[in-house]
Amino acid sequence: MTEEPPADHVEWFRSSYSSAWGSGPEVRFEPGSALVRDSTDPRPDSPVLKVLAPAWNALLGHLNHEHEHQ
Repeated sequence: MTEEPPADHVEWFRSSYSSAWGSGPEVRFEPGSALVRDSTDPRPDSPVLKVLAPAWNALLGHLNHEHEHQ
């Protein structure tokens, strides 16, 4: 997966693999990067990890590869 994160996804969202109680990382895209935060702390000033698009794509590629080989 080497696509640029969609720049039009401005809302925070969780993976469908997150727990039923809503815990897990939340992601939001900006041009050229993905922002990641803890869903259990949705305050506007909560810590956010900014991951540049090439690193985000590498992470997703690694996770997809691991998932396919389980």
